[in-house]
Amino acid sequence: MNDWRWGGGILVGFLFLACGSGETTTTSTSTSTSSVSTGGSGQGGMTSSSMSVTSTVSSATGGAGGAVSSGSGGAGGSGGQSGNTCMWSDNSNPCPMGEYCDAPGCGQGTCKALGTTQNAAKNAVCGCDGINYWSDEIAAVHGMSVANSGVCMPQEFCGGIAALKCPDPTTQHCVYEVVNQTGCLTSDVPGWCWVLPTMCPSLAALKKHRRCDQKNCNSECDAMKSGQRYYPDASCK
Repeated sequence: MNDWRWGGGILVGFLFLACGSGETTTTSTSTSTSSVSTGGSGQGGMTSSSMSVTSTVSSATGGAGGAVSSGSGGAGGSGGQSGNTCMWSDNSNPCPMGEYCDAPGCGQGTCKALGTTQNAAKNAVCGCDGINYWSDEIAAVHGMSVANSGVCMPQEFCGGIAALKCPDPTTQHCVYEVVNQTGCLTSDVPGWCWVLPTMCPSLAALKKHRRCDQKNCNSECDAMKSGQRYYPDASCK
């Protein structure tokens, strides 16, 4: 009798322990599954946030690039005009202040700075305004394009019986050249308009002309600026 109860107690105790062990295993598995699920959710959220920050930085960088491009474009549009192509005009200067349209033949040319050379030797040219110039350097000083080398054909007439003035008496001289001393006896001699250096070359070797109103020899430039009749004279030394 006692042996049966003891054996039954052992059996009941064994069953009790088995059932308790099963509950513990189930609880542990449930907790573990919950932990993994929570961890996965947390990682996913962090990854999404990180991608959002990266996208924001990329957008800011793109904006800065646009600003640099805009600045470069503005600088390119502010180039100077010197050296630009121009068309010669008798009515207005198509080039910036301090420049003129250097257009040989009076057509298309290039904007260039006004000339500064005044002491060049005589090398007559015809300006696009129909006026004779002492040289192409003098034409450049006055901002005039050159039509051709040599004197104009026809030349701008001045003087004569009507005592006509040149178109711009402030810069143009009425020049009275005669062939020789006999020409000094002719009345109402016609003249031709010229633009001459402000200061004539003063070399003695250039004094090969004589004015009709005096016996002294002069340089051709000085004789031309005198407003008097003059002629070349080989006897001048």
